[in-house]
Amino acid sequence: MRINDFIMQPGQFNLLNPQQEENLIKLIDISKVFHKEAGMSVPKSASISNRTIVLESGHQPNFLPYPGVWKKAFLLDYISKQLRTFGVHVIPVFGFADYNLSTASYLSQNQIPAFNRQGSENIGFKILEKDRWRCFHSLDKPSEERFSAEIEKIRRFYLDNTRNMNSDRDIIVHRTERLMDLLKKSHEQARTYSEMNAIFFSRICTEIFAFDILFFRYTDVQKKGLFVEISRQILNDLKKYNESYNRLISSTKVDIPQIEKDDIPFWYHCECGGKVHLIEHPSTVLAGTCPVCGREHQFSSGSSMIDLDVNYPQMSLNAIARNIIFSQGLGTHIFISGTGGGLRYGLLADAISQELGFHRPLTLAWQSKDYYLGVVHHRSLVELMRTFQLHFGDLTDPSLNVRVREYRATLQRQIAELRERGGARKEIQRLEGRFLNSAVQAAILKKIFSITPSILDLMAACEPNQILEAWVVAVSEAEIDRDDHLLKMHQDVLYPCDLRSPLAPDKIPSIHHAMKAIEVE
Repeated sequence: MRINDFIMQPGQFNLLNPQQEENLIKLIDISKVFHKEAGMSVPKSASISNRTIVLESGHQPNFLPYPGVWKKAFLLDYISKQLRTFGVHVIPVFGFADYNLSTASYLSQNQIPAFNRQGSENIGFKILEKDRWRCFHSLDKPSEERFSAEIEKIRRFYLDNTRNMNSDRDIIVHRTERLMDLLKKSHEQARTYSEMNAIFFSRICTEIFAFDILFFRYTDVQKKGLFVEISRQILNDLKKYNESYNRLISSTKVDIPQIEKDDIPFWYHCECGGKVHLIEHPSTVLAGTCPVCGREHQFSSGSSMIDLDVNYPQMSLNAIARNIIFSQGLGTHIFISGTGGGLRYGLLADAISQELGFHRPLTLAWQSKDYYLGVVHHRSLVELMRTFQLHFGDLTDPSLNVRVREYRATLQRQIAELRERGGARKEIQRLEGRFLNSAVQAAILKKIFSITPSILDLMAACEPNQILEAWVVAVSEAEIDRDDHLLKMHQDVLYPCDLRSPLAPDKIPSIHHAMKAIEVE
C-alpha cells in the first residue's frame, strides 16, 4: 500500500465526540499563544465539527534536531494537504514535550560531520550535572555570551570547511548565515532553553518549509488542565491501569520495564524544577521525593487520589499515559510517530487503550535513512582519494575496501623491503607515516558517513525546496506495511544537493554504503 492509497480513504476515520471537539478548540487557543510568543502568524480560528480529522505528532524540543524529527512535521503537512483535496477539514498539531527531564544530551547538543578523529563536531551547549534531573522548561536559556560564542563557532566551522570550494562556498555560507540568524532571533524571543529550541523548530517549519501546522507546548496543556477529566478517570481505576500495563508488556514483548502496582503514571513538578515520581501508599497518601532538592511531597484529599483540579498544572504525563490521554482527549485519527523509543511507547499505549476502552489512533512511522553529500563529506572523499590514489569513479567500486587494504599492504611490503636492504631511514619514516595516516584517514571517513547529524548540515548543503522535493518523492514511492493500527512506511531519502561535484546524485547511497564498509587493521 502507498500513502496516497491510504489517504484516499477519509471515511475510515471516527467522528469526534463533543468533549473532543471542545478540547480541540481549547488546544487551538493554546497554540495561538505559542505562535504569538514565537513571532509567527497566529492560526485562524477554525470551525471544528465532529467530522474534523485530527493529525498529531510531537517531539522533545531538541537543539537543531536530526532530519527524522522534521519529517514528522512534514508528514503532518503533507497528509493534511492531501486530505483537504477531498474537502476534508483537517487540524494538524505538533506538540513540544518541554516538560521532559533534561537528561537527554540532544536537548541541548547535537553533532555535525567533521574531519577529525571523532568524525563529528559537537554543537550546542552542555547542561550542568546539577540541572540534568530538572524539567527542561525550567532551565534558563544559554547566556548571551555562551550563545554568541557557539553561533560564531558554527559559522567559522563552515567557513573553514568550504575554503577550497570556490563558488559553492558563498552558497553554503549564505545558507548557514540564514539559519544562524534565525537561531539568534529564537534565542532573543525565548525565556527558557526549551522555548529557544521550540521557536527555532517551529519557525523553520513555517517560514522556511511553509508547513501549515499548529504548534503547542505540553506545559501549556497542563496549565490549562485540558485533559484533567481523562487523567482522573485513569487514577480512579489505577489498579486496573497498572495491571493492564504490566500484563501487556509481557504479552507484546515491548522492551519497556514493568512498574510497581502503586505507581502513578504522572509526575509532580517540584518548585525547584525536579520531577517527582509518586507512589500510592496504603495510608491513602501519594508521596515522592524530589531527586534534585530532596524535598518530600505528600498529597491527600480524603481519598487515595491527588486533587487534580488543584495540582494538575504542576504535573506532567509519562510517555505511555501521554499517548493514551492525548489520543482520547483529541480523538486523534493519525499519530505520526518516531521509529525508536516513541514507537515502543506507542505500541504499549495502543494495547492499553484497546483493553481499557479508550480511543486508538492509527500510528504512522516513517523508517528511512538520509543520503546526501555535505561539505565535510566532500572534503573527506577528496582526502580519501588523495591518500589511497583513487579517482571519483572508484568511490562506488564494490571492491573499494579491497583496494584500500591492498594499498596499505603495498606500503607494508615497501617498508619491509627498505629495512631488509638497509634503506634510508628518512624514506622508511615517510612510508611509515603514510601507512599510519591511511588508517587514520579511513577511520575518520567511516565515522563521518556513519553518524546521524543535525539537519543543520543538510540545510547547509541543500536548499529547502530540494529537501522538500526529496521528502515528497520518498513518501510517494514508499511502501506501507499495516498491522492493525500500526502503519510502517519504508523509504530512504536521496537529496540531490546542488553543490558542484562530478558525482551523480544516484551514486550517493552507494558511496555512503562503501564508506561505512571500509575496514582497516
